[in-house]
Amino acid sequence: MVSGKDILASALRQRAGDGTVFVSGELQGRIFAELDGRLLHRLDVALAANPSPAEFNNLGGNSLWPAPEGGPFAFNYPPDGGAWYVQEGINAVPAQPLADGFGVEKTIRLVNRKGVEGEMCYCRVVTPKETTFAPKYGLKGLAYRAEDSLTLREPLADFLLAAWSLEQFDLTPKTFAFGKLAQPRLHGEFYSDPTPHIDWADGCFRFRFTANERLQVALPETATPEYVGAIIPETNLLIIRKICDCDQGVRIDIADNDQPRGPFAECDAYSIFYGPDARFFELETIAPVQRDAEGRTVGSRLVSETQFYQGAIEDLKSLLVREFGFAETLVAE
Repeated sequence: MVSGKDILASALRQRAGDGTVFVSGELQGRIFAELDGRLLHRLDVALAANPSPAEFNNLGGNSLWPAPEGGPFAFNYPPDGGAWYVQEGINAVPAQPLADGFGVEKTIRLVNRKGVEGEMCYCRVVTPKETTFAPKYGLKGLAYRAEDSLTLREPLADFLLAAWSLEQFDLTPKTFAFGKLAQPRLHGEFYSDPTPHIDWADGCFRFRFTANERLQVALPETATPEYVGAIIPETNLLIIRKICDCDQGVRIDIADNDQPRGPFAECDAYSIFYGPDARFFELETIAPVQRDAEGRTVGSRLVSETQFYQGAIEDLKSLLVREFGFAETLVAE
C-alpha cells in the first residue's frame, strides 16, 4: 500500500524545529510539514499515486495559486463560459528544484476569463525555522517561511494576478479556526452566510466548523489583520499563519463567485475555508497585485509564515492567549 512517505520520497526536505519540511516538485510545488513521523497537512495519498489527467487533483499541502478565482479576471473559469476548472500550470505541471536555495520553480502559462494569456515564473523559496514559543510551554513545534512569487514575463493589461497560498488540513469534529484583527470586519460573500458560525471577543474571532455546507470568510487588509489559525483538539495541534511581507500593490477580491461591487470591492489578505463534504479546511494568505507605472500587471509576491505547536490542549490555548494576544473567552470551552 502506498503511504505519504512513499509519495514524498523524492521531495526536497530540511529539518525545522522538532520536525521536517518537505517541498515536492512532483506535486506541483506543494509544501508539507511532518512532526513525530506524522504529516500535519492533508495529503490525498490515493489521488497523488494516481492523479486524474482530466480533473483537478486536490492533493492537499500548502499550494500556490493565482487569484482571483472568480469574477471578470478569473483563472478558474474559461473564456468560453465553461464550468469551474484548474489550469494545467497549477494542476499538473511539475516544478524543478531551485539552482540556489531550498525551493522550487517552474514556467507556466495561464489564461484569464477575458481570454488574456500570460507566461510567468512560479517560484517558492522556503526557509525552515524553529518555533518561538515551543520550549517555553513544553511543546514540540516547527515553523517555516515561504516566499511565493508569480512574475509575468511581460506586463499585461486586462489581467489581475495575486499570489495566493492555500494551506490545507484534515477536518475533524472539534476543529475550529480563528483570527485577530484591529477592526472586527470580515468579508463573507463567498457561499452561504458564515455569520451564525462566528463568535467575537476583543478584536478576535472564532470560526466554528459546525455548518453542513461550504463556508468561507476573508480578512480584508483594511481591517488590519494580524494572523489566522486553527486548533485541532483530536491531534493536539495549534496552527498559526501570518503574512510577513508582500510588495506594494492593489488588493483584490479572491471570491469564487462574481462580486456585485467588482473585483476591487474587498481587499482580501487572509481567508479561511472549510467544506464538510470535502473533509478539509484551509488557512489562506493572499498578496496584492503588483502593477507598473502604466497600470499593467507585472506579478505578485507573498511572504507568509506557518507555525505548528503540538502538546496538551490547555498548554496550546495558554500559548495562543499569552503570546498571540488571543481572546481567552473564545478558547475557554
